[in-house]
Amino acid sequence: FNDDKDVCNVFDELWEEISSSESVTLQLYLGEVVSLLCDFLTSTSWASKKK
Repeated sequence: FNDDKDVCNVFDELWEEISSSESVTLQLYLGEVVSLLCDFLTSTSWASKKK
């Protein structure tokens, strides 16, 4: 049962690292992402909107 606890602890640590890094990355590039989305949504080009 100790192995299960060790695996659980490693999984918990990895989950926290991965989920927080996605959040940090999104916060870091939020301005650029919103700008690109606005450009695509307001574009008259169907090819751009399809992306």
